[in-house]
Amino acid sequence: MGGIAFSEGKLHLSSGDLSTSLHLLGTEFPDYMSILPKGTCLRYALNRQDTLRSMNRLVLLAQQEIQKVTLVFNVEKSALFLTTETSLGRGYEIVPCKPTMDTEVITNLKHLLDAFGYMSTDSVDIELYGAPCDTTIVLRSGEYFHAISVIAS
Repeated sequence: MGGIAFSEGKLHLSSGDLSTSLHLLGTEFPDYMSILPKGTCLRYALNRQDTLRSMNRLVLLAQQEIQKVTLVFNVEKSALFLTTETSLGRGYEIVPCKPTMDTEVITNLKHLLDAFGYMSTDSVDIELYGAPCDTTIVLRSGEYFHAISVIAS
């Protein structure tokens, strides 16, 4: 038999042989904005659903392998090109956007998919700090943001 109990800033959950407790911390939530890089930033708006569908098609190709994806923002084509190479072949997707500078970043596809999956707005801003060298990718959707560090090889 399971149950839920509250007591003095604690939540107790149980079901069968499993149980867990959560404790409310008596402190302020950390200011995570302070850890984001300062300075020059490239910011591009992407349609969340179009980008998510493109990434999901690429992940099918790279199911059992490291899911490295190259993001190429192309000013002339007004697009983001997503590419991945696996033992099964090369995946290539195009997402419309309006980049202001040609930029290329390599990151883990799974990290991007996780972040886009948590977001619920139609538009997501992708911000690149430090590109094209060591880069921090920040995805923003309303109040939500997700930061991914990318180390240049």
